Amino acid sequence: MNLTVKYPLKLKLLLLLAFMMVVSLSIFVTFAVQIFREDKSAYIYEALLSKANTEKIIFENQIRVSSNPLRVEENKIFLKDRPITKEDLGFEEGVIETNLIIPYENSFYQLNENLTPVEEEKAAVLQDIYSKNIFETVREITLNKKKYLFSFSYHPEFNFVISAMIPYDLAFNATNELIERSLFFGTFILGLCLILSVFLVRPLTRQLEALFNHTQKIAAGDFHSRLKVTGSDEVSALTSSINNMSQQIGHYIEEMKEKARLENEVAVAHLVQSSFFPEPSYEDNKLSFFAHYLPASECGGDWWGVYHTPTHKIFFIADATGHGVPAALLTATMNCCKTSLTFLLESRPDLINRPDEILRFMNQAVLGAGKEIQVTCFVAILELESNKLTYANASHPLPLLFNSSLQTLEKSDIMPLQGPNGPRLGERESAQYQNETIQLKPHDTIIFYTDGIIEATNTEGKRWGERRFIKVILDNFKFASQPLLTSIMCSLEDFVKDSKQDDDYTILTFKVNS
Repeated sequence: MNLTVKYPLKLKLLLLLAFMMVVSLSIFVTFAVQIFREDKSAYIYEALLSKANTEKIIFENQIRVSSNPLRVEENKIFLKDRPITKEDLGFEEGVIETNLIIPYENSFYQLNENLTPVEEEKAAVLQDIYSKNIFETVREITLNKKKYLFSFSYHPEFNFVISAMIPYDLAFNATNELIERSLFFGTFILGLCLILSVFLVRPLTRQLEALFNHTQKIAAGDFHSRLKVTGSDEVSALTSSINNMSQQIGHYIEEMKEKARLENEVAVAHLVQSSFFPEPSYEDNKLSFFAHYLPASECGGDWWGVYHTPTHKIFFIADATGHGVPAALLTATMNCCKTSLTFLLESRPDLINRPDEILRFMNQAVLGAGKEIQVTCFVAILELESNKLTYANASHPLPLLFNSSLQTLEKSDIMPLQGPNGPRLGERESAQYQNETIQLKPHDTIIFYTDGIIEATNTEGKRWGERRFIKVILDNFKFASQPLLTSIMCSLEDFVKDSKQDDDYTILTFKVNS
């Protein structure tokens, strides 16, 4: 007797559902694991390269402070007539091994007790510096049958390489553990779903089909339709959650559109504001200057500028109260005032020696922009032929003057540019400002800055302050404009470290060459 066994419809649906769940979850886990591994790999590579870059910057600062180039003699590296050891570099011992590598005569040598040739595998990666003009990268290498991640950062000016290396299995140990846990939980969820499908079968598939169709509507952009919630089981709760989710997604999309619009406007404002600043460096036979500007947010409230004429240089530095877009709008007003000098000087050529009148003009412009935000400002005019400096102040921090030709510089040799201090721009319509004139000498240096420099705080809430500011000047006063400013900012950044700042940084170093 022939018996034909037919599977019930519910069992077919159960088997089909179980098969689809296994396939879907497997594909999802495969892609999730791959994306997770790629994401963690990028993070590890970036962290290793960041380590090499950080050590390179620290060693670069040591070279610049010493004012001496590196040189190689008798298998040793010398800086300022003294051989360098790993202890001098301050490399921390840990899972990441950092080292100093010197390119020399088409070969590479690493710092141990003496200079020793690097391993062939490292040298093959380092050859990219010359063959591919790659100055920093991360590669996988094999040393003594063990796999490592090797990164380097090359400094072409001083001809040195900082390398960082970590065992591959150690770098990816945490990643592999997370992947194993993810697979475990994925398997657990799959088993649970299979057990539930045995008991639910058709009622579940019917409700899931409704949920699936609803999610398709959501994917198509229909966030207004809702499913009817019946019962109080898990699927009903999921139905209610999806209804709530579609409603929230609609709200979030509107918010994201508004946020994207605002971010686009801020980006445009940042782009426009960047055009308000001149080139940060300038040098001729008469003078040189170098400036640095760093906003606390996308748009800042600090501004500096220079107006050039054949006979005079006019320096501006200003600081609007607060920062962000409202303060940045006033920097546009400041820049327009500077640009308008070309037309004003045609009718009033005497303004070329009248910083007080220029401040009065800028005060009226700020008042016209509204009284919500005020601006401190300092205007200094240098007469190129006589080196006579005339300046006026609208409640701005006093610039510092000293002579870099002295053998030693004392605190008493640093002179603030004092004088009558007028009200802030935009404070009142009847504001008056007064001029002060001094005679500059060759090698005189002036540092203009905003209060964000001295009011910067570290993670403990301590201010950098005038005392540390003056100390950096005393230690580096003989430097030219650019290295002097670099020394100041390096000292400031070392002090604040990762502390988020509430004010912008603006500083300009100006030096009379002759």
